Amino acid sequence: MGGASGASGGVGGAAGSADAGAAPDATVGTPCGITYPESAFYGPNILHPEHTVFELMPKQYDMAAFVPAGVSLRLRITKLIGDWGAFFDINGNDWRMMGNAQVAQDFIPIDSGRMIEVKVTFAGGGTARLDFFECGSTTPTRSKMYIWGNGKGDAGGGN
Repeated sequence: MGGASGASGGVGGAAGSADAGAAPDATVGTPCGITYPESAFYGPNILHPEHTVFELMPKQYDMAAFVPAGVSLRLRITKLIGDWGAFFDINGNDWRMMGNAQVAQDFIPIDSGRMIEVKVTFAGGGTARLDFFECGSTTPTRSKMYIWGNGKGDAGGGN
């Protein structure tokens, strides 16, 4: 994976399908206390379950989770269609990126007990799956699909 302003990764998003009845900054959580705010410092949070469609640069997003002290979280983004198209800013990045950049990218918080985040932008077009491994689980506790651009892997317009 390449990156516009540093290391890049897979998918994300937040421009999309928020529930009209949801609170303006609805936070979603897990039994072990991990929470995913609807938005964070850099913009809409790609980890929030209702965000699945993303606009292209210059629109900015955040990949943010509050991870309680001693709690584990791993995210895996797997490209399904198109190019990687997501760029994670290495400046102020609170996530370690690991894995085969051509197939899937894993993200692990650098620590816990605070909000973990990084700025994300999108280019091109594609579709990917985001798997959450929360609360010490070795299998995904949830998954969601994302699209950016036209979802097909070429430079079509944003959504």
